[in-house]
Amino acid sequence: MTRILFVCHGNICRSPMAEFVMKELLRRAGLAEAVVVESAAMHTDELGNDIHSGTRRKLQEKGIPFTRRAAWLLTAEKAHGYDLLIGMDAYNIADLKRRVFPEDVEKIRRLSAFAGSARDIADPWYTGNFDETYDDVLAGCTALLEKLKARLASNPAADAAPPAGSPPTKAEQGRWGEDTAAAFLEAKGWKIVGRNVRPCPEDQRCEIDLIAQSRDGGTVVFVEVKTHAQRTEWHNRLSGVDRRKRKNLLRACANWITRNRWHGGFRFDVIEVWGSRENKTPPEIDHVENVPLFGPNWRFW
Repeated sequence: MTRILFVCHGNICRSPMAEFVMKELLRRAGLAEAVVVESAAMHTDELGNDIHSGTRRKLQEKGIPFTRRAAWLLTAEKAHGYDLLIGMDAYNIADLKRRVFPEDVEKIRRLSAFAGSARDIADPWYTGNFDETYDDVLAGCTALLEKLKARLASNPAADAAPPAGSPPTKAEQGRWGEDTAAAFLEAKGWKIVGRNVRPCPEDQRCEIDLIAQSRDGGTVVFVEVKTHAQRTEWHNRLSGVDRRKRKNLLRACANWITRNRWHGGFRFDVIEVWGSRENKTPPEIDHVENVPLFGPNWRFW
């Protein structure tokens, strides 16, 4: 299966526009099952936010289906799981080359290049011109579709959809677990404000799976998500959060709090998700609240 990731600065305007346009083009071409399309942010400005209202209006105007989503930050580990990493402008391309592993640099492309253009796709967050951005995105995605068709035609077995019942990869299983945990928190009234957040850019181990904020905005919960295929008889619910993991999580949470100058309440939770995205039965969820990551006398200010 071919996996494509579109990126832009904040993941609310151009990259989600490209994601949903590409998905619709693939659906119309009958290739939706052969290609996975997603989008991500290169910077933390809009993490957790849904697509921009201008992008939403333009997609509605053009009859392009879209869903609610939350901007998330691309990491080197996440980028490694994609076959194509597609930026919108020269800044995105430069950010990608700095962010990804050296062996993944060859996956990087500029969207307009597929349509034979060397110019950037302008950011409508600054220009306000969503019409121009949509036209450029459509041209790039249409040209990309033709290349995908040629690739699939020349080697259909390599990009065919996986057989029914084939197990998901570890990355897919983890992503499903995070999606399940996020939906669980939202159903309890929490707002997801960040996913796969790395407040320490210089340290790839510093990652917070989910950051959620209470309905009244007064409390932030940092969440570590653990996904398990099946439940075992004897299981330590915090076995996946060992001393080294806690040290990295503490550093990540402390950096987020200081960078965002957060003065409200905060806590650390662990959510364990039992099941698989392939199962037809609902997943089981264990929510362990107030795990003692910080200690009783932790202070930031």
